[in-house]
Amino acid sequence: MTAEGKNEKRYGVYAIAITLLVVSAAALVFGGNSFAMRCLGIVACIAAVRFVQISKLRGQPSIHSIGEQGIELHRGPPSVMWVIGAALLAAVLVAGFLLYRDAAEGYKDAFPVYAFAASVVLCGGFWGYLLSRYS
Repeated sequence: MTAEGKNEKRYGVYAIAITLLVVSAAALVFGGNSFAMRCLGIVACIAAVRFVQISKLRGQPSIHSIGEQGIELHRGPPSVMWVIGAALLAAVLVAGFLLYRDAAEGYKDAFPVYAFAASVVLCGGFWGYLLSRYS
């Protein structure tokens, strides 16, 4: 396959991604109160992002750094990051259990609500950083 054919293929995938993004925006805006339409819009948006990543029209391939010996490829996160992520997931599970138990008893405490919200925000932020930094 020639370089021109490869670029045409990339532009085709990129065009599909933009079309999916427009369709997802329309589904989210005009979906109204339809849960199914909003879900389809979100899935189409995620698929559009993935197609943009596949097309790789913007920027170079994922390269961590260029050293004196040549190109050093992208490496994954260190072990400490995985341990922190697992601990945050465990915190979300524990806070969710506390919230469930408080709900079963009639919502008498406010602490489980705030603990669950804080753990979800921290966990989401950490995993979002991890995915954006190392993918």
